[in-house]
Amino acid sequence: MQITRLKIEYAFLYFTVISLVVTDALTVIEINGTFNYQLQYGTYIIAFLNYISVFIFFRIKTLYGLSDVNKSVVICYNIWLFYLIFSLFRGFYLAEDYWSFKFFSLESVLFTLIALVFYLGQNLTFFWSILQFYLKKILLFGFLLIPLTILTDSELYGRLMLPTVIFIIFIPYLKRKWVILILTVVTAVVLVNSSWRANLIKIAISFLIVSVYFFRRFFNKTIITIIWLSFFITPIIFLYLGLSGNYNLFQEASKNEDYTSKGSTGEEESLSADTRTFLYEEIILDVAINEGIIFGKSPSQGYISNFFYDTGGAVKDLRYKSEVHILNLFLYFGIFGVLLYLILILIVSYLAIFKSNNWLAKMLGLLISSRFMMAFIEESTTYDLNYYFFWLLIGLLSSNQFRILNDKEISVWLLHGPKFLKFKYLQAHIEDK
Repeated sequence: MQITRLKIEYAFLYFTVISLVVTDALTVIEINGTFNYQLQYGTYIIAFLNYISVFIFFRIKTLYGLSDVNKSVVICYNIWLFYLIFSLFRGFYLAEDYWSFKFFSLESVLFTLIALVFYLGQNLTFFWSILQFYLKKILLFGFLLIPLTILTDSELYGRLMLPTVIFIIFIPYLKRKWVILILTVVTAVVLVNSSWRANLIKIAISFLIVSVYFFRRFFNKTIITIIWLSFFITPIIFLYLGLSGNYNLFQEASKNEDYTSKGSTGEEESLSADTRTFLYEEIILDVAINEGIIFGKSPSQGYISNFFYDTGGAVKDLRYKSEVHILNLFLYFGIFGVLLYLILILIVSYLAIFKSNNWLAKMLGLLISSRFMMAFIEESTTYDLNYYFFWLLIGLLSSNQFRILNDKEISVWLLHGPKFLKFKYLQAHIEDK
């Protein structure tokens, strides 16, 4: 009976992953418009599949709760989750027309509740099964999607392979064949679309972080602390300089026109073009005018955009989200929501880097810290594979059981999964006696 129940639970977990692969693919294809007629109900299919997954998250939360998670993380996460749910009720109340209700029900509820994936990540058995499934199934057969990517949108394959940015960190602990697969996928992603700047930055950061493992004798606690803090301090400094008018990083970078690449249309595109300054100006001004600085405008409200008009997802001059995650958090949840998000990542990354016995936790701690920095550049707020695996990592790094493992035990855990965890439990039980 127990084995049957476990298989059912695994099937539910795999469904959440497969449905995301399908819905991410449908989203990219639908935006591209290649099969517009055939996918006229694509938005509703996507929402239906994703709502089933959210129900599964709630079910796992109810059945398993939080097991062996650091108390400070539990408090911070519960406050964050409560504020998210409160904001959803507020958003429902403030929704006024068809478009705001549509955005709220088809997108806001989903990208807000994806934080529940935390409950999957903090369970080492669930995390291991999802990791193995994606590595051995999705990555392996993902190459079949390259022709479809060429036919539809150059970002399709890269978006479905986004978890490889995380898998790069696991390279020191995996068998050679899986390392080769990961490196091959990363190479394919870059070759298929070399103009996706944010993805190139993520890949570069992951390789820099994993290099810490191979040169760990040169990285003492002080150096790692500086790297960790820089991921949080640097974007805040540049944001302050930009708002004060002293220095605009995006505008300065755009002056260099040497870095170009062919886009999805085949034309040369500048990799340093400034596509962010006007987003900051429009959203911050709109939120300030509507007195939403503290708690935001709620997840059902958009912002007035002079740049977009009936384009980029805008309905006339009203746009419901931007390409920058930190701006979306500010728009929906205000400064209070942004601070809660920052505090949660700070606490989890601190525990991972400074309160763990293995280098995998330390490297993953640096990785999620870098995601805070990336939130100022891109990280579009969406229910997708990107945030699914982000919250999976947040949950994993919050687990005391994971952080207490040493490097050798991490390798064995990745190889044997539940069998190793059962052995560790029995060993600890015997030692207690």
